[in-house]
Amino acid sequence: MTGNAETLPPGWTRRRVGDVLKLRNGYAFKTSEWSQLGRPIIRIQNLKSDSATHNYFDGDLPDRFRADPGDLLFAWSGTPGTSFGAHVWDGPEAWINQHIFRVDFSSEDFDRDFLKLALDFNLNDYISEAQGGVGLAHITKGKLNESQLITPPLDVQRQIAVRVAEISESRASALGHLVRARRSIERFGQAVLAAACSGRLTADWREANPDAQSVEAALAAAPGRKARRTAANNPSDLALPGLPDSYTLTTVGRASTALEYGTSKRAEASPDGIPVLRMGNIQDGRLDVTDLKYCPIDREIERLMLQNGDLLFNRTNSPELVGKAAVFHENTPMTFASYLIRVRFAEKVAEADFVNYWINSAWGRVWARHVKTDGVSQSNINGTKLATMPLPLPPIEEQREIVRRASRMLSLADALLARVELASDRVNQSSQAVLAKAFRGDLIGAES
Repeated sequence: MTGNAETLPPGWTRRRVGDVLKLRNGYAFKTSEWSQLGRPIIRIQNLKSDSATHNYFDGDLPDRFRADPGDLLFAWSGTPGTSFGAHVWDGPEAWINQHIFRVDFSSEDFDRDFLKLALDFNLNDYISEAQGGVGLAHITKGKLNESQLITPPLDVQRQIAVRVAEISESRASALGHLVRARRSIERFGQAVLAAACSGRLTADWREANPDAQSVEAALAAAPGRKARRTAANNPSDLALPGLPDSYTLTTVGRASTALEYGTSKRAEASPDGIPVLRMGNIQDGRLDVTDLKYCPIDREIERLMLQNGDLLFNRTNSPELVGKAAVFHENTPMTFASYLIRVRFAEKVAEADFVNYWINSAWGRVWARHVKTDGVSQSNINGTKLATMPLPLPPIEEQREIVRRASRMLSLADALLARVELASDRVNQSSQAVLAKAFRGDLIGAES
């Protein structure tokens, strides 16, 4: 493994890791040895995140297990792109846990910051040689020792390290701006939903259409309404936003003609049968059908086939995500899994896309947190609770106008967000391009 087979600039060499570095593995601490006192123990998660908590060891170990501030460490087991690879320890004196090497080297051979870059430059090779499960990798000491490092003269190493640090600082600044842009776009999306659901988005429409009929009459005539449980007529005790007089306050249960769970049949990755939408297919109030599973069609699946305008509500998920929703508008026949609830609304009473805005609005998220039932790792909002969700409905014509305006604004936000994501990807990919340029000798020149 060399990371690069090109001809090197004059004075540069390739050196075998085992000949120039000493890789000292950390200590295999037992949980019974953890303490609240002593030196912190550096574990994989402490390299992945500065906010990760430390365990401590209040005892003595040989110096080979110690890390001092500024030491170079290499996590040989972890997640590529986060913990796996080289790190400079910037914490206090600490003990090194297993799965992490302390990288010892001669300062006459290597600049520390350059050496970290050299190891990072080889990461793709290390990952390809590594073993491990899905999302994890680990490389043996033997394979790491057999790899080679591209090594320029020491003064060139220092120049490369300084230049890459300058570029990295600019890159971090750009990513910071993109993160703030993403948050602004997300806030804009929530502002659109708030305006859509409170009536502010269509205040001018109401002035131009003062005779628009409320949904009260259509609601009274909605088929199947009398069959609903009494609980579906009792709104939650959460305070609602101020609403125009033309709005009718009802519940999801009263406004719907069907509210049912999906199939519990096992879905497979093989594209045989009917696509089954799952909770992961609901993303940011919309359906993402790029990752689908399938199940054979039978009578149950035929009954649960989705129709255009069906609203899908995620009844079981993490506490942060339970209660998200999206509306089905796909041309491909599909069904849905049991962790989702399908809701169909009475004609001339509710537009599914408007209800979707309400469920995904800030108020809808507060409602979900208020009514969810928490389990060990997941939360649940069952169909009975969903039926009692308060639902303020404008006249049906105004609902359609709200959907028309809001969808246009949200599409603009989606386009802006896609551009931000593309820019973020390009900035992230630039780091490897910078390293490739540096190790060709093109970043600052081959000579000092």
